[in-house]
Formats: sequence, structure tokens, C-alpha cells
Amino acid sequence: MATKRDVAQGFQQRPKEFWEEIANALNALGPPSKDSSTWRKVWIDWKCYIKRKLSANKKEIMSTGGGQCRLQRINPLEEKVIALTGLETCTSGISGARDYGDSAQVQDVAQTSEMDISACSEDRNEIPSCSRVSSQRRERRTDKESASSLLKEQIALQKEFYEDTKNHNEVAAGNIFTSHESFFRMYGGHRSEATTRTETTQ
Repeated sequence: MATKRDVAQGFQQRPKEFWEEIANALNALGPPSKDSSTWRKVWIDWKCYIKRKLSANKKEIMSTGGGQCRLQRINPLEEKVIALTGLETCTSGISGARDYGDSAQVQDVAQTSEMDISACSEDRNEIPSCSRVSSQRRERRTDKESASSLLKEQIALQKEFYEDTKNHNEVAAGNIFTSHESFFRMYGGHRSEATTRTETTQ
């Protein structure tokens, strides 16, 4: 892998011949025996595992407060893989690079904004550029479309809730009507017979 850094870092999409050579060399050492695509997957999985360890260690270093240290140990072989593939840069970033929003950049932005304000005050009748207008329109359109889609989704949910409630009430009303009807059939007939007997005796 040290001789093929581009393959190790994953820059070459399909280095088929290289992985076939690697598979033959590894299979010659003994079990396990795998094909080239499986050995390539083993390499990718191992890189992902090491990258997760680096990310967890970085998170642990950046965390505040007390508690037990949860730094994961990285063995010498994994250190070689990190140096070979550049995983340290992936997880920690490029050393010496400026963060977004640092003091120098803030000063530049402040100076630029002052220049923009003075230019606007000098010529207020100037027509705004098409690019700014189009970007503002796109942002407004996106906001309107998102609000419209949310509103449509809410209306659909309310309709669904209304239909479910309506069906439930209809079923409940039908059950009540059926129970009352059966009740009057059972007890209404007895009452009418008793009333008839009373009237005949009188």
C-alpha cells in the first residue's frame, strides 16, 4: 500500500489489477482466503474503523468537564495507516488554516460593508444587480415553497383526522342506535302487553 498511496487513499476508482495482486499475495500467506473485491472491502472497513477511533479521540479531547478518560489506543500499525491515508487531516482538518469568521476576515467584511453603504448613499437610484435580485428571489421562492408545502401537508393531515373522526362517530352512532332499537324490542313489547292487560282489567 505504501507504493500505491492513491489506491490506499481511495483516489483510483477501479484499481482491479492492483487488488488482484494484493489478493494473490495475501491468499498465499494462508487462511483466510478471499477474492480481490473482498480484500478491498476489508481495507475500506479497516480505514473506516480507524477513522471512527480518531473522531472519537478528537471528541474526547475537545470535551470539557471531569470524568474518566475514554481515549482509544491506536497501535503502531494503525499509525502507519493514518499516515499513509491522511486520516488525521480528515478528522482534525488542515493545520495552519484559518477558521471561518476569524478576526482578519471579520475586519475585511466590516470594511467591505462600510464601502457598500457609502456607495449606496452616493447613488441611491442605482439599479440592483441581476445576480443579487435573482438570488433574493430564489430565496423568497424557496421560503414560499417550503411554507406552502408545510401548509398543504397540514391541511392533508387535518382532512385525514376529520375523516377518521367522522367515520368513528358514524360507527359509534350506529352502535348506539342498534343497541337502543334492540332494547326497545325486548322491553317495549313487554311494556305494551302489560299496559294492554291493565286496560282490559279496568
